[in-house]
Amino acid sequence: MPNVQGTPVNEYSTQGIAIDAFPTLFCTGKGDISELCDIEVTMEEWAAHLIRLDGGQFAQHSCFRYWALNTAMCQKAKKASQWYLTTYKDDRQLKVEDIQEMIDSDEAHTLAN
Repeated sequence: MPNVQGTPVNEYSTQGIAIDAFPTLFCTGKGDISELCDIEVTMEEWAAHLIRLDGGQFAQHSCFRYWALNTAMCQKAKKASQWYLTTYKDDRQLKVEDIQEMIDSDEAHTLAN
C-alpha cells in the first residue's frame, strides 16, 4: 500500500489519487476517475480518453499510462477474485498451507473444479 507522509493510502477508495500522483497532468485539480459525473465510466474508458486527448501530455508522460494500466488490471483482478469467492464458497475455508499442499501433491486441478 503506498504511503503519503507515512500514512497508508487506500488505492481503491482515496479520492483524487490520480490528481495527487500526477499534479503536472491534472494542473487544475479536476478530472480524476473518482469525481462525480453524469455518466459512469470504467477505468479503461477514462484512461483511454485521457491518452487520446489532443496535446498528448497523458500519452507522453513517462508513468501515467503504466499506472493506468496497472490500476485497471488490479481492479479487474479484485473483481474476479470477488466473483470466485461468491461462486466457490467452500474455497473460502482453504488456508495458504492447504493450497500449497494441494499444489505440491499435484492436486491443483481440484482448485479449478
